[in-house]
Amino acid sequence: MANFTAEGVKTVFQLPQQNGRQYLRALLDWKEFDEIRDLRRSICLDIYYWSIVFAAEKGLPWPAVAEVGKLTGELLEETKGLPPSQAIKILQEKLSTFQVKLPPLNLHAIYDYFHNTLIKHYSLYQFVLTRERDRHQTFGNLDIHAPPSPLPLREGMELEAWKYEQKLAALSAAEDEKQADMEHIRETLHAQRENLLQEVYQSVKSQADGLSKEVG
Repeated sequence: MANFTAEGVKTVFQLPQQNGRQYLRALLDWKEFDEIRDLRRSICLDIYYWSIVFAAEKGLPWPAVAEVGKLTGELLEETKGLPPSQAIKILQEKLSTFQVKLPPLNLHAIYDYFHNTLIKHYSLYQFVLTRERDRHQTFGNLDIHAPPSPLPLREGMELEAWKYEQKLAALSAAEDEKQADMEHIRETLHAQRENLLQEVYQSVKSQADGLSKEVG
């Protein structure tokens, strides 16, 4: 927590949320991590971040905001495995020795914040902080195909003109298909006629050969 200073938390608060969280991660001296695969650390980072945002929005001086951030880390670490009553006692003791002198109203606001977040959902936080997560994750690689670059506007046309061209193209394609069908029918008929003529020719030739043998 050596870098968890008033200037540091001020920067965290002033940055956009995602950038602020990453800056906070650096202040905590945490290495970069995959927030999907390491949900525990991601949730802890959120707890730190929102406690700092709360203190800053409450108008506390920046040294006090930094102390709230430190208090968050201490509570997360020191309450692991303890019952809620013990966690409340630890929170009260730490606020009684808060390093920055604050009016009782502000100290009460800090207590309410942690009571309404950490203590109110204590069992859930304990489950996240003390139980190892079952890892049953499936990852796949998907190819992303970017859309083609649009043509220059000068090559564009009115929508109705484009629709008309599409209709003409469809009619032309249908006509070509019809012509191809007709050509196929003609070729089929021609082949059938040739086969029939060949069969007739063979039949006549066979009969002629038979007559020639009889005469001889």
